[in-house]
Amino acid sequence: MRPMSTTMLAALSFLILAIPAAFADVHEIAKSNGWTAYAGRSEDNRAMCAVGATGGGRWFGMKYFTGDSALTIQMSKNTWKLRDGIRVAVTAQFDDHGKWSASAKGFHMSDGDGALEFTIPVKSIDTWVDEFKNSQRMIIRFPGQDIDDWQADLSGTENVTGPFGICIASVLMTN
Repeated sequence: MRPMSTTMLAALSFLILAIPAAFADVHEIAKSNGWTAYAGRSEDNRAMCAVGATGGGRWFGMKYFTGDSALTIQMSKNTWKLRDGIRVAVTAQFDDHGKWSASAKGFHMSDGDGALEFTIPVKSIDTWVDEFKNSQRMIIRFPGQDIDDWQADLSGTENVTGPFGICIASVLMTN
């Protein structure tokens, strides 16, 4: 783990104080190598924190919503033709760490793209986020489905997960 600079610690301390007042809209709180951390409110007006990346018609994000006991993982692709509510087996792997397995639910993003969503239980969030931020690549597979595997470059995730974690801590403190 890399030590934080005094400037980074000061900026993160500012975020802890500023985030509760700044939840009026979703806004960027950190960005690095295509990965962005956000803070704001969901469509149902719950405080939320998120990290995501987009490219090549694909989007991947992880979100924490106030009151939830899990981290929500969402992914979409502009060419997916998914039925809302369909269940799809998903595995995710960070570098050479063990595989994560889930049953994802199909839905559509606000732009109409087909999407899948699954959750990481509260007891596993720290491990998921640690593997995400300390790995170089993520591979997502869809066993038994006619969906191409995904590979994502995780360079920069170590710079957005700190502010993401601080956002979550701030949301938890305001509840």
